[in-house]
Amino acid sequence: MKVILHYIKPFIPRMSVGISIKFIGAVMELLLPWILSYLIDDIVPLRDIGLILLWGGAMVLAAVAALVTNIVANRMAAWVAQHTTQALRHDLFEKISYLSCSHIDSYTIPSLESRLTSDTYNVHQMIGMIQRMGVRAPFLNVLTSAQAAARYCLREHAGQRAYVLCSEPVRAELEELGLLIDNERPDYVLATYDTTLTYEKLTRLCDLVRAGLPFVATHPDLNCPTETGFAPDLGAMLALVEASAGRRPDVIIGKPNAGIVEEALRLTGLAREELAMVGDRLYTDVETGLRFGMLSILVLTGEATLSDVERTGVRPDLIFERLSAMNAYL
Repeated sequence: MKVILHYIKPFIPRMSVGISIKFIGAVMELLLPWILSYLIDDIVPLRDIGLILLWGGAMVLAAVAALVTNIVANRMAAWVAQHTTQALRHDLFEKISYLSCSHIDSYTIPSLESRLTSDTYNVHQMIGMIQRMGVRAPFLNVLTSAQAAARYCLREHAGQRAYVLCSEPVRAELEELGLLIDNERPDYVLATYDTTLTYEKLTRLCDLVRAGLPFVATHPDLNCPTETGFAPDLGAMLALVEASAGRRPDVIIGKPNAGIVEEALRLTGLAREELAMVGDRLYTDVETGLRFGMLSILVLTGEATLSDVERTGVRPDLIFERLSAMNAYL
């Protein structure tokens, strides 16, 4: 980390400006629902067209300000990340150029190529993410099933090593949370949605599950919406593992199971009846709300359709065509 900070140091002034702009954008985003609520509850009943137009204009200005500040801040974040990793890659290339043949053989050429490409790209992503999300984190709580699963494993498998089925960004996130990952000599298995899944990974997972290692999965979703339709999600992979190894996960953390709900309650400090569960799947999102006493809201922009509601008998409290249709009720 000290090495990365050395390369970031020349760009700290620009980073500070970018973070300040991002802060303004986050404040503008938070103002939008407040203005809308005030407009509906206090201004509209007065039937004063002038005030309605005034506060409506304030909403538009806040939305434009949020859009512009976020675009500017993200561009500044990308610029800093690009120039930082460019300097880092230059110095790495220069260093490698002076390595002896014996050193190159000891590191291996694929390893050196990875350091110049994948490793520096991960640094690029990290720097950009810190700047884009650093300001928003105190205001907007984000919880993924992978994060909730990591915290579960840290409690239930403290000090043990995990075999993790995941992509590289998820692995980095899990390690940052403190998870011990050892895909060679694991004590238990954690399966996540892996967009870099290979037959080798799948075979290794089945071998470990078949051997009886504790088996944790992040979520049971069967399909993941894409621009062209749906891609097989983790639930489909778990069905394959069950067919091969004869075992389902011992614990599934994500919706509609208790793990993700308990972690969300810890994160927000709210009671279940104060939360709403919004999603596009009946068997995970809506089922979570119904199972744990939260307001359940279905949006018809993903996997579920109205005919699925009739066919399955799973009845959400509210149904909307799209997320934006909820604005009038917030």
